Order: sequence, then structure tokens, then C-alpha cells
Amino acid sequence: MIYFLLIFYTVFVAYIFKRNYIEKANKLTIYSIKRSFCFFIMVIPAIIISGLRYGISVDYIKVYERSFFLILNNKKNISGFETGFYWLVKLCSKIIAKPWFMFTVVAAITIILYFKAFEESKEFLVSVFLFFAVGAYFDSFNGIRQYIVVAVFMYAYRYIRTNNLKKYILIMGLCILIHNSAIFTIPLYFFSKIRINKIYAIIVCVGILLLQNKILYAFVLTISKIPKYNEYLLRNTLQDQISFSLSGLVMAIIALIPCFLCEKQMQKTNEGRFLYNMMLLGLLLAACTSFFPFAERIMYYTRSYIIFSVPFACGYIKKYKNVVEYLVLGLYAGLTTIGIIFLNWYAVLPYKFVLF
Repeated sequence: MIYFLLIFYTVFVAYIFKRNYIEKANKLTIYSIKRSFCFFIMVIPAIIISGLRYGISVDYIKVYERSFFLILNNKKNISGFETGFYWLVKLCSKIIAKPWFMFTVVAAITIILYFKAFEESKEFLVSVFLFFAVGAYFDSFNGIRQYIVVAVFMYAYRYIRTNNLKKYILIMGLCILIHNSAIFTIPLYFFSKIRINKIYAIIVCVGILLLQNKILYAFVLTISKIPKYNEYLLRNTLQDQISFSLSGLVMAIIALIPCFLCEKQMQKTNEGRFLYNMMLLGLLLAACTSFFPFAERIMYYTRSYIIFSVPFACGYIKKYKNVVEYLVLGLYAGLTTIGIIFLNWYAVLPYKFVLF
């Protein structure tokens, strides 16, 4: 119930923000103060619910809470955190020696960056709703290090749109200090420069799905011989990976519906080509996750860009635009709701406040 109330509240305030304060303000004026206040009250409940949770997510207690106290007691970086995140945790522990403060700071960074990124969307309100509907908000409870990077990658969309390679490389390069998967985002910048043939992509995807049992056997046999990755493999069971693969495939296919309807228009601009290619990449990665668990890590980046691609593609649909858009939003909302309630996606239920 708390999540439904949160979504309703956030979308309602986002509607007010879009209607009255969507224009950016570069100077300190009455308008800019009102705009900042509206933005603040829009994001603060999502930050509180994420930051003040307790024991919610796969790694909350075993990884992050445990590591927080080790870092608080000046233990070496035995958790294996990247240097940037290690020092962020250490700084938080010096300010308030409670794990909830660290989780709240991380939630604030992630959510504020996401919502600042939504200002670049063709439809701000749709992107806000999709943030919850595709599960990005709930998944950010789990891989908190990587989701800081995903949020920065979303914010860096403005540099992709404006072809500002220097700023993009700089900001994503620094993110490697937070989570090493950020290195995968560097080549993604050039997706706006290439054309990916959808027929070839679909053929490859189908081929992977048909051969996945043989590929899976070979992969498990190989990876199990490497201690570091064998542990990762054991943490992610075959059933989990197949479940993630199927949900990822469905999410990618839903996003491709409006993209395929407007393929010609999207291919005419760098921005459209980038978003179109990201959705095709998401489809290919989803097909690989059942036998290649690390594809899941890269999928975090492609899945979040559904938030941009759906409103962008729907903007080109002249006839039945609302039908297509509402269909896509409804499918995502229904899929994520069923997954959370009945399949324990993201491990966010039942909700528990840290203060109680």
C-alpha cells in the first residue's frame, strides 16, 4: 500500500511541476525558488521510503549494513567496494554513525539525478510514471552502488543529445570509482552514430533463445572453475536467471512496440537512433541473462532508458498515440505489480521502516 500511495503522490506533484515549472531557471528568481520547492516536495517521499527502509533488498544486511560498521570501525576495504563508494560510506559514517543515513544519502543522490534527467524527456510526467512502472525505483533498493551510476548515466543523456563527448566521458569515467560497470557506458555514447538492423537483432535474439540450454551448460562448466565468479553464480540460481531473462525480454519487447512503429522517424536523428539502439541492445541482453548473469548488470542501463525511449517514440505517433502510450504504460505497471506482489521481484515486500 505504501508504494501505491507513493506513486500516486509523486505523479500528482509531477503533474503540477510539469504544468507550472517545467521551464528551467538559470537565475535566482521567485519562479526558480518555487520551482526548486516543487521539485523538492516531489522527490522527498521517494527518498524517505528508500532511505529509511530496513532489511529490504537482497544485500541490505549481509553486504551494506555489515560493510558500513566495518568501515565505521576503520577496517580496511574488505567489502571490495570501489574507492569512490568506500569513501562515500566512510564520510556518511563520520556524520551519523547509522546505516540508515548512508542509505538515505545514496537514495537522495540516485533519485534526484533521475528526476533531473526526466527534465530532458519528451514527456516529463510519463517518464516519472515509468520510473516506477519499469521497476527502476524498486530495483535501486538492491544494487545501490550501481544505481548511482545508472542515475548519472540517465543525467548524462543531456550530453548525448548535445554531442558533448568530453563532459560525457568525464562524468561517466568518474563513475568507475563508484561501480566498475560504468566502463560499459563509455562505448554506449557512440550508439547514436550507428544503425542496428532490427531484423539481424531479432534473428540473433531468437538464435540465442533456441540454443540457450547448450550455451548455458558450456558457460556454467567454464565459469564454475573461476572461484570469484563461481560464488556469483551460486548467489544467482538458474531459476532466478531464467525469471530475470523472461521479465527482461517482456520489458524489452514492450518498449520496442512504439519504437518499431516509428522506426523511420527515430532513425533520422542522433537522439532517436541512440534510444532505438538501446532498446535493441536491451532485447539482446535479456536473451543472454539466463546463461550470462553479468548481462543483467548491463541491462540496468538499457532498462532505465525505456523511461526516455517510450515517450520519445510515442511523440511521433499521430494516430492512436494515446492508445499506444496507455497500452505500454499499463503493460509495464501490470507486469511490475504482479512481479512484486506474487513473484517477490526486487525483494521490497513487506515494507519495514528502520525507525520501528
